[in-house]
Amino acid sequence: NNNNEDEDNDNNDDNNNNSESNNNDDNDDDNDNDDVNSLNFGIPTHEIGCVVDGGGCEIGVESTVLDLNFEGGPTILRPGGVTLEQLKEYLPNVKNYVPSNLRQKEQDNTIIDENEINKEFELNPSTPGLKYRHYSPNGEVILIKFQNNLDHMKTKITQEINSILNQNNYENNDNNDKEINTESPTIGIIHVHEEINDYICTLKSQNDNKIQVINLGSSNNPLLVAQGLFDSFRIFDSLNIKYIIVEGISEENIGSAVMNRAKKAASRII
Repeated sequence: NNNNEDEDNDNNDDNNNNSESNNNDDNDDDNDNDDVNSLNFGIPTHEIGCVVDGGGCEIGVESTVLDLNFEGGPTILRPGGVTLEQLKEYLPNVKNYVPSNLRQKEQDNTIIDENEINKEFELNPSTPGLKYRHYSPNGEVILIKFQNNLDHMKTKITQEINSILNQNNYENNDNNDKEINTESPTIGIIHVHEEINDYICTLKSQNDNKIQVINLGSSNNPLLVAQGLFDSFRIFDSLNIKYIIVEGISEENIGSAVMNRAKKAASRII
């Protein structure tokens, strides 16, 4: 009997060990899933009971990052709600730092002054705003640089949109054997210059099912543009927009922060 009891106890121990091992494996799987699910917000998605909507942001872009020890004097590493113009009241020599990757996106044949690039700093930047690629929706973002002559901007935008639509038509003709949803919009426009509404009306009348427009207030009130920029990106993502045209604004005051984020999101700057 004692031998049988010992064997039973051994079997129970084995079963318990197997059970614990299985439980640990399950827990490991759960932890793996948690790691995957928590990449977006740092919280496992299945544990979120509700989302509290605090309403729109007062400014809409992240804080200003200012380095007082930067080589050459006080330097804004990331423009934000506290603007260059405001800081100049207290730090007359303060300047914006424009990283080389943003300079290289410019397509106006600007000659880059190597003396303005801090290569050592860019290899090991001290602020996340320069370390990683942020602010990018799924669609391709094409930023149209601001010009005082808005008619020139309008011409550039119209040419770019027509080029995209012609290219899409060409691709669709080459893929006749594939199912293509011709009704879904392919281009989103973030529109801020009410002075050139006419080109929007013309494009919509000619290609209504191909174009979606989000009006971000007025170029005379860049704070409204700052408040709505990221929201517009998310809306276009939800609509599976393939191309996003952003009308650029002046880089004065809060416009500097808006254009900084738009440039980071853009694959091309025209």
